[in-house]
Amino acid sequence: MSQVGSQVVTRGIIARTIRLGIRPAPGYLRPVIGIPPEPVRFTAYPAVIAQPASVTAVTGFTAPAPGAPVDVTDAAVPGGGRASLTLGGYAPPSPAATGPLDHAVLQLAHHEDGDVTSAKVSVDFPGSTCTGADGSPDVPVHLGSSGPVTDRIDLTPCGLTRASQLAGLTVTYTVTAGNGGAAEHLAGTRIDLLSGPLLRAAVSFDGHAATVKQWTVLP
Repeated sequence: MSQVGSQVVTRGIIARTIRLGIRPAPGYLRPVIGIPPEPVRFTAYPAVIAQPASVTAVTGFTAPAPGAPVDVTDAAVPGGGRASLTLGGYAPPSPAATGPLDHAVLQLAHHEDGDVTSAKVSVDFPGSTCTGADGSPDVPVHLGSSGPVTDRIDLTPCGLTRASQLAGLTVTYTVTAGNGGAAEHLAGTRIDLLSGPLLRAAVSFDGHAATVKQWTVLP
């Protein structure tokens, strides 16, 4: 956009990434993206990621080699058969989430080949509602994909509401093949935790300038 003589956006934009190609008309000195006149508060959240450290049970999957990632492996599933892998040791790294979780999301990267009838993930911890044959959430099947596809499963409805529940938590991934058999490729798992903000900045805008008024480190 060029020769812009008025604001394109009047109340700001919320985005993870944005790339703009906007040029104002000569003499137009106001922002092309308007900012509310009141101070704006930005909040930074810590990235807390829990990854598995061990395999507690394996059926049909290739056992990981010593020192290799425990959640990167393949399985050849015979016709009508089933393969499963149980992962544990999801201890959160620093900074640890200590308060109630705003969300907990399991990311599962995988793809399949052949005749796959179902893929399920069981998340086991005290009080979990996503365990066993009936409670295990279905995982989308990605047949013929050239590489891993990442699915995101919200664990908050399963009852995972505090980081302390990760102690002893296990994730079991199960793939069932049809009569033609199937191949499963697991490329990794992790649990993303969000437990409140750590840092806030109050910012006021004056024309083209932005001034940070205050940084606040939260407990």
